[in-house]
Amino acid sequence: MPDSKPTSALPPPLALLRDTPAGAIYALAAKNELLEGVEACQHRAVAGAEWRDDRRVLTLELAAGPQVSFSATGPQLQIECSCRKWSPGRHCSHVVTGWALLKRVVSPESLAASRFSDRLLRDVEILVGLREGEVPSAPKKPSLADRLAEARRIRAVKLAARAKAAKPAKVTATKPDKSDIRLVLEIGWP
Repeated sequence: MPDSKPTSALPPPLALLRDTPAGAIYALAAKNELLEGVEACQHRAVAGAEWRDDRRVLTLELAAGPQVSFSATGPQLQIECSCRKWSPGRHCSHVVTGWALLKRVVSPESLAASRFSDRLLRDVEILVGLREGEVPSAPKKPSLADRLAEARRIRAVKLAARAKAAKPAKVTATKPDKSDIRLVLEIGWP
């Protein structure tokens, strides 16, 4: 299978990432953030990508909402996320997801123990300009009204189930068969 990546030089952030050892991912974030970020690589995690500052800054828009920026400042790769969990000292799961996807794209042999969606990797290659192809469309996010309607529907189902479980079972008496009835009358009882 021919290599689909152009032979031109990689943009600075991707070149820095290619030269970074794959094991550096373990120093990015806490264990729970690391596991969550790597797991997201199996799903449709990236909705868009944008280059700025003469291809020195790459911003990935994740399907979950946050934006992760990778910028080349000299010999170092600076990473930032727009979510509330991110801090310069400890990165969030979104940074791990972006880092792992880009690392796998520029170094296909790296992170071999982790599972990646082939379609997602191909989409990321297209989004960052390393592969020719149609730019994948971002998954449509449901509107607030749609999410509210879905939440109300789920709540109604749960309330109905709870109400049904709270009602005592109705005990129904069965009519006895006429052959089972015996009427005894006694006269002259002392």
